[in-house]
Amino acid sequence: MTQDLLDLGAGRNDAIQRGSLPPSLGTWELILHYLANDRHERLLEMAIQHVDRLHDLRTSRLPVMRRCEDGLEDVNGDPLGLVVFQPEWLDWNNGTVRKFAQSIYEHRIFAELPILADALEDAGCTDEQILRHLRYNMEHTRRCWVLRRLLA
Repeated sequence: MTQDLLDLGAGRNDAIQRGSLPPSLGTWELILHYLANDRHERLLEMAIQHVDRLHDLRTSRLPVMRRCEDGLEDVNGDPLGLVVFQPEWLDWNNGTVRKFAQSIYEHRIFAELPILADALEDAGCTDEQILRHLRYNMEHTRRCWVLRRLLA
């Protein structure tokens, strides 16, 4: 997998002009090749790297979102301040919160963060800053301060 293929898959039109693409191998052909040859793990790794790269590009252009994801500001724009995480939340229900947070982080399925908020609430979390952040309709990233704190 080359950077040109990743760029092409992301819609960058100038990727073809840079010259290192094989003439008949497009992004989707490569994906099909990996799937047909049981190289699912490699395909997953490539997709995760590409999603991380796109998130980094986007958040570098949106400093407000980056400050929120880094835990410097609440979603309402106020400084975040001190937020206390209770170890009991991670142990609740045979470690459901920890396992779910780990899965979200590893697979970059940030659309599931509101469900993580529900699990945290069931585990006893009442901190509005944590719950509001996880439920807020924004583009979350692997930089999410709540995920990083839960997995620390």
